[in-house]
Amino acid sequence: MAAVGDGITGAATRRRGKTLEGALLEACWDELLDVGYSALTIAAVARRAHTAKPVIYRRWPTRPELVFAALQHRAPLSAATLPDTGSLRGDLRAALERLSRRAEDALVAMHGLLADFQHDPALLDRVRAEIFGVATDIIHTVVTRAADRGEIPTADLPQRTLTAAFDLAREEILFDARPLSAQTIESIIDDVAIPLLSNPPARANRHKPETLSQ
Repeated sequence: MAAVGDGITGAATRRRGKTLEGALLEACWDELLDVGYSALTIAAVARRAHTAKPVIYRRWPTRPELVFAALQHRAPLSAATLPDTGSLRGDLRAALERLSRRAEDALVAMHGLLADFQHDPALLDRVRAEIFGVATDIIHTVVTRAADRGEIPTADLPQRTLTAAFDLAREEILFDARPLSAQTIESIIDDVAIPLLSNPPARANRHKPETLSQ
């Protein structure tokens, strides 16, 4: 019987690089679905992946890091893969639908992850920065396309204006603990995103300090 090593399977096939990482993350995801976040262990993921715990620990030193990586592997968000639908409304719908599909997967582990992240502020800051960065890239892609088409006056918008739709969608998902409905997506687009992007607040005097009346 072959020893279990770095990616050795029962068929004595050695997995390396992205192939091995993909197999580990798939094993983590399957274990998560079977037992839930609180009962998930690195040992169980290693057994499912037919490898050893050190193989996982070398890549993801903690359970939250492993599970977060599995979520990203399962439902990646990327501006580069966002389809160009030909319209601002269509692009926003595609982006929010993709966010909602990712949330449907993420909700399996979200509350457990958030609890663990509270004990690791550095990791929480890194995850927040990564998620925020991806959301910013996506919405920047959407508004740049819309400005190039002439659908909105400019892509040079305040950060909060740019991310308002994603911020609202995220809060709806976390508060309701479920993916966005089609009606909610349409409401966010028509009641918030398009009005803000089409008629952005004036930037003049935005940073001018207020003067006290004499």
